Amino acid sequence: MGRHFGVLKRNVVRRNFHKKKYKGVDKMEEVKVGQMIKEIPNFSRYLANLSLGRVYIKPNGKKEGRYSYPKPNDIGYVYNSYTNDDGKSVVLGEHVMIMAAALETDPSDPFWLKMNLEIDHRSGKDKSDNRFKNLQLVTKGLNHQKIENRKPKSKKLDDETVLAIRAAFKDWVDSGLPKIQFYKNKANELGINAWQTIQYMCLGTTYTHLLKKEKAQ
Repeated sequence: MGRHFGVLKRNVVRRNFHKKKYKGVDKMEEVKVGQMIKEIPNFSRYLANLSLGRVYIKPNGKKEGRYSYPKPNDIGYVYNSYTNDDGKSVVLGEHVMIMAAALETDPSDPFWLKMNLEIDHRSGKDKSDNRFKNLQLVTKGLNHQKIENRKPKSKKLDDETVLAIRAAFKDWVDSGLPKIQFYKNKANELGINAWQTIQYMCLGTTYTHLLKKEKAQ
């Protein structure tokens, strides 16, 4: 009796958790196609909720229907692995799945790529906000310009500091530790907003005038 009660209690808690996380949308209830819920071409196991900006996994007999909720990556985009109608696993951005469903195109080969277009998040800051109203198709040039304009201004470091960082980076790489962790640690230590600044520095993309000095050492 106690064991069954414990299972029942966990199920109730799980339902309440899903209701809170999805702002009134109960993950336990089956989602059906409608004005803002669309089929995804070549990915019939899923539905796209355009108003939530979420991908719904249809029930399959073994598991009940549920929304996928992957975590954003280091630069804020939400990616996940989806199975297409050929049974192949494909990693795609949630924003791509939502836009493709709205425009009725295969997200693994969307028509806008042939038109030199990319998906832009209107809000700019929150790349995990994949509601259809927050997405738009823009040219690559415009999208890249918007990205550049959003980048925080990085402070200039003196040559001695940069050389020390690059030397420390080489030791870090030799130790077999993840490079990205070095970039983030060093950016946090120096009060730099974007860890990519450290990445470009370590890879020699910036401060190129120091390359001759390093070879001479």
